[in-house]
Amino acid sequence: MRIRIEVVILLLLVSQVTLTAQTRIFTKDDIEYALDLPSLAWRAISRLDVHEHFEFMNGDDESNGYLRLRKILTNHSKKISKRLTT
Repeated sequence: MRIRIEVVILLLLVSQVTLTAQTRIFTKDDIEYALDLPSLAWRAISRLDVHEHFEFMNGDDESNGYLRLRKILTNHSKKISKRLTT
């Protein structure tokens, strides 16, 4: 019985290491955020208009997942629900 418990604990520890090893954090010195990407398939795409932006795509196809972050300045007196809908 004790051997089974040790094996189960060992398997749980190994699975935890595997799960955390599959994520990665995107950050750069000149941006104000760090983004925890859920898998290694996500990649950052640099887009330049007035200044450099980063967009994120899962794999090579936008239909698998595409993320664009925007910074929106708002009045802090508004409720969060009002900020997200307007």
